Amino acid sequence: MIFQPSLPPVLLAISFAAALSSIDRVHGTEPAISKLHGRHAETPFSYSAGQSVALSDRYVLVGEPDNSDDIANRGAVHVYNAANGRYLRKLVPTDGDEDDGFGWSVAVSGTTAIVGAPYAGPDETGKVYVFDLRNGRQKLAILPADGVTGDRFGWAVCAESDRGLVGAPMNDQGNQNSGAAYLFDLNTGDQLRKFYQETRSLGIELGTSVALCGRMALAGAPKFSGDDFDREGAALLYDTKTGSWIGEYVSPDPSDDLAFGSSVSMSTGYALIGAPGDDEGGAGAGAAYLVDLRKAGAIKILRPEAESGDAFGSSVSLSGNLALIGADYVDANGPDEGYAGLFLIAQSEETGMAPVEPLTDLAVTPLIELERGDADAYDYFGRSVALCGNRAVVGAPGDDDLDAESGAAYLYRDLVGPLPGWTHTQKGNSAPEVIDAEFRRFVQPFYTDESANLLASLSGPGSNRNRDTGVWKFFDSSWSVLAIKHRNLFSVGNSTELDGLTCGSFSVVGTGQDGALFDTVLSGTGVTGRNNHALILDDRYDSPDLLLLRTGTPVPELNDSEVLRTLGPRAEDTVAIPYLLRRGTGDANATNDSGALTLNPNDASVEDATLREGGGGLFGEWRQFFGRASVGQYRFVTGANFIPAGESKALPGLVIDPADGPLVRQGDAEYGAGGATFRSFLGEGLNLGDDLIFRSTLVGGDARASNNEGLFFNNDSGTTARFFREGDEIDPVDQPGVVISRFLKWWSGERPYALVKLRGPGVRASNDCALIVSWNQFAPFDRIEVLLREGDVMDKCDGARVRAILRAEVDAHGSYTVLVSLTGSPATNQALLVGDCNDALDYGQPAFATPVMLYRKGRLFQASGGGTTKLRSMTLATQNDRFGVGGQGLPKVVSGGGFLSILTFTDRAQEFVETPFFQPINLLGAGAQ
Repeated sequence: MIFQPSLPPVLLAISFAAALSSIDRVHGTEPAISKLHGRHAETPFSYSAGQSVALSDRYVLVGEPDNSDDIANRGAVHVYNAANGRYLRKLVPTDGDEDDGFGWSVAVSGTTAIVGAPYAGPDETGKVYVFDLRNGRQKLAILPADGVTGDRFGWAVCAESDRGLVGAPMNDQGNQNSGAAYLFDLNTGDQLRKFYQETRSLGIELGTSVALCGRMALAGAPKFSGDDFDREGAALLYDTKTGSWIGEYVSPDPSDDLAFGSSVSMSTGYALIGAPGDDEGGAGAGAAYLVDLRKAGAIKILRPEAESGDAFGSSVSLSGNLALIGADYVDANGPDEGYAGLFLIAQSEETGMAPVEPLTDLAVTPLIELERGDADAYDYFGRSVALCGNRAVVGAPGDDDLDAESGAAYLYRDLVGPLPGWTHTQKGNSAPEVIDAEFRRFVQPFYTDESANLLASLSGPGSNRNRDTGVWKFFDSSWSVLAIKHRNLFSVGNSTELDGLTCGSFSVVGTGQDGALFDTVLSGTGVTGRNNHALILDDRYDSPDLLLLRTGTPVPELNDSEVLRTLGPRAEDTVAIPYLLRRGTGDANATNDSGALTLNPNDASVEDATLREGGGGLFGEWRQFFGRASVGQYRFVTGANFIPAGESKALPGLVIDPADGPLVRQGDAEYGAGGATFRSFLGEGLNLGDDLIFRSTLVGGDARASNNEGLFFNNDSGTTARFFREGDEIDPVDQPGVVISRFLKWWSGERPYALVKLRGPGVRASNDCALIVSWNQFAPFDRIEVLLREGDVMDKCDGARVRAILRAEVDAHGSYTVLVSLTGSPATNQALLVGDCNDALDYGQPAFATPVMLYRKGRLFQASGGGTTKLRSMTLATQNDRFGVGGQGLPKVVSGGGFLSILTFTDRAQEFVETPFFQPINLLGAGAQ
């Protein structure tokens, strides 16, 4: 039994933010249209082609369940080329029989098709068939092991790579006609899961509609009855990996016979759910709901010219930021002519990037009505719909071209909408506050807590022969200000020593709550090699910048010694500066010329300068410092060699509180039972609680070459633990023997994350890298959750898998972005993914932690100057230090509200884009019961 009664019977009652009825359309270009007919051996009277449709990047499938070419009403499926609509072949089952209804439902992923025949099999149990679309060969015929008479197995189907989800709405296992959904391996035919309900399930017909997205399975139950309404409907969400029930989504405005869940689709963390019985636009006019699966929030969508009996929402399809909704009983120019409309999902212009209540930050706007020149009465256009990228297909099973109700389908190509994110500026635009200069190249986007920022180079007469660069702050999509630029005069609010000097060059070395930290090279009168570097903090608002430190200037807290150079300064709520001193200034000499100090970002005052070589106290003496630091919320961590009191040998260690000495040092026992000890410290950081997280090599005990490195936890209250260690299994249940081989990068926040190499059974070059996170937020850290692994399926349209994880960044609160390369065509082989972990794992729902795809190479969008253009490449400018540590005051491209990227298009436009993604989830969202 898959339903887990130990979970609370939570109804994720959706609170909707806005009802969409009659609003102005946004601009959309007219798509190319091909009308698709089948090929038949007999006159296709009442064959009903278009009762079901499916679409991938290469294929269009049109179901014809009443085809009688060879056997009466056995059914057939016609296959077309998705690029041009050319007819390819006809699919029929090898063991078909009369009245099977083969083609009642269809699905496709990559080159694999799954076809439902809900009246086939013994006593009309139902059956599904799997085909290879490259040659039309039938691979499998699948019957449920527990099927019984009248289950209608195959009523609805969905495919994603090598998995298929099959609805059986009349299955009785939970209750009479309670329904079920089955998950199958499409290579072997093996049943992987069965999802059904026992409580409140009488006659709900679960499996009337089904959808798959990653490890989530959604099944519609349109006859679910709540406490107050009959047959209001519901949609139930399951975790395909664990088999557990996640939640039950119901309409926020239920009514009798609403039929919520009659159709379902999922994409990018959202679901589109049809409710064709909704009465807001008229009796039975219908509606659809865009549901945020993580937050249980929704937007209700009505047909712009809604009328009674439309049944809007009888079919739905969701792909990226486009939603396609059918209404097969719309009376436009004749009775039951039908309708299909394309809608755009976008960030609301009114709310911007600010955190908001569920879905009030989104808007759903009619983009274009999919029209056709030969519309006729009783076509039932919109009975079925499917979206894949920039293409759509719509079924019209009542079309009369070939014979009465022979049916047809329409293929629409080049459907476009705007980008999911905002373009702050693009290459070639004028650079704000710089005369006669344009943006030539985008170098480094980054966030501070208040703004998106861009480091860019310039061109034009005012760019010093294309040699100038600068940083601009973009507070929203309407205005920006210049933060720093080559050759500009300095103006700092806390010192006059930079007056009259200009910026020769600079780099962004840190970002945090109080702004961006720049390491600048000075130019001007009195500047020499001794005093030509300065650390400048650009204030997060428009107040004057602060001079934090300048080489050649005596530092009173260091006994008037001068800083020779800074070594990887970091900024967050504090500024940490590892340094080397110029010997012979103040008291600096070979025995005390290294250390680390902290400064207050509000006034540049020195907060602590006690961590200095040669210093110490009763506990011992500091020796040479490592020359690196990481910052947390209010503290920082650095490393140094240290001689304990009463000893003579200096050993490396890590320190947070100068008064306590090293928190951990070489030779301390590893935090496990294997007897190993710490040897070399390969990077360190602080989590949101300012607890120490560090990477170290191990020696002795159970340490071998295959397991002698790990990530560890230590706080100053004495709690120690191991996060990850080479040799740890990443998933002992489903992937036994697959272990961590090597650490590539890691991040610390509320939880630790790591990008790792793998080894073990089944590990190859195509799947040997993964992004992992610790399930537990507090010790013991005894469970690993795999967020993404090379080889994972990323797009069910074509079955593309992750070929390589190219870049990743995680912010302190668990939001993350990953740039990946994909298998398949070079024209579409790159994607940007986003995810959010912390709340998902806190609520015990790891399915919500996995990433979704927001951008893919080759996708068509509206060009900023008009027309259309394709996405050619994406840049995610992540930064990790030389030990792989991310965050910790380094420039960041991920914030809780979105991420920054550089997008390049086939029309040669290059744009600096800020893209929002879902806010942290609330699994017991507003209105939950």
